[in-house]
Amino acid sequence: MFDLQARLASVVDRHRLVGASAAVSLAGVRQWAVAGIAHAGRRTPITRGIAMPIASLTKPIVATAAAVSLRSSRDALDRPVVEHLPELRARWRISPDVTTRQLLSHTSGLLEDSLTTPVLAALGDGDDALTRAAALVVEKTQAAARGDVWQYYNGNYYLAGTVLAHLWGDTFETGLRKVLLDPAGMHATDFTRPDDAADGHGGGGLVPREDQPRARRPAAGLWSTSDDLMNFAEFLLDDPALTATVTTQATRSTSKTQYALGWEVADGVAFHHGTRPDSGYRSLLLIAPRPRFAAAILVNDEAGERAADDLLADALTECTGLPSPWPK
Repeated sequence: MFDLQARLASVVDRHRLVGASAAVSLAGVRQWAVAGIAHAGRRTPITRGIAMPIASLTKPIVATAAAVSLRSSRDALDRPVVEHLPELRARWRISPDVTTRQLLSHTSGLLEDSLTTPVLAALGDGDDALTRAAALVVEKTQAAARGDVWQYYNGNYYLAGTVLAHLWGDTFETGLRKVLLDPAGMHATDFTRPDDAADGHGGGGLVPREDQPRARRPAAGLWSTSDDLMNFAEFLLDDPALTATVTTQATRSTSKTQYALGWEVADGVAFHHGTRPDSGYRSLLLIAPRPRFAAAILVNDEAGERAADDLLADALTECTGLPSPWPK
C-alpha cells in the first residue's frame, strides 16, 4: 500500500522544503499527509486544512464550471463567444468565431503578453475589472488561426471568465461558488487569502505577500487546500460524462502539449501544475478517470515543483500501475 505520509515526509526532507500538504484518493478512499511548517518565523506546523494559492490550478476548476453550465446544450462550448458579449463588439479585433472550447483549451490562436500584473491591477477591484480585461484581450489581433496551435495564454481565461459571468448573471466569483465550489464541497476555496494561510518561501526565506489583481482571478486566482482539491477531483470523477467533457484532448495530435479543457492530458491521466515565478508556492493536481484516482499536493516553497512531480508520479504508478505523465 502506498504510504503517503512516509513518502511526503521523505520528499520534503530530501528536497529541503519548508512544508507541504498532500492527499490521494483511489475509488473514493482517501489518504492525507502533511510535513514541515506553514510559517517559518513562527514554526507553525502544516495542517490538512491550511490554504495556499493554487495559481493556474484555477484553470481546470473554471473549465469544469463552464462545462457544468453549458452541458444542457450540446454545441454551447462551440458557439462564438462574441454572441455572449455584445458590449464588446465595438472593440472586437480577434476572430469573431473564437469559441469557449478554444479559450479553455488555449487553442484560440490568441497570444498577447502585454497584460502584465501592473496593467491588470490598474483595472481596479470593481465588478467590471474582468470585463475590462476581456476588452483588452479582444482588441488585439490573432497570433495564429484559431484551432491551429496550442498557446498557453491567461487572457483566454479572462475572456472565458467574462463569458461565464454573463451566462450566470452575476459576478464571476459569486457564479463560480454557486455553480461549482459549493456543490463540490470546496468551502475552504476562495479568491481571498485566509488569515491563517501558509506563507510562501523561496531560497530559504519568506516571499513577500502579493495579492492578485481581480481581473486575473479566472486564470490563477484561487486559494485552496489539499482537502478541497480532493473534493473537486472526486466531484468530477463521480460524473463520467463531465469528466470526459473536460479531459478529452482538444489540441492537434502534433501539438507538443496535449491539452483538454483546463487540463494537460497524457496516457489516460489529466493534470495541471500551479506555478508562478517568485510566488513562494507550488501545486499539482492529477486525476486518472478509469481507476478513479486523484492526487494533489500544495507546497509553500517555490523549490517544490520537482518534489511534487516525483511524489504524485510515484503515487499514480504504485496505486494504479499507470506510467508517469511526465519524465522523471
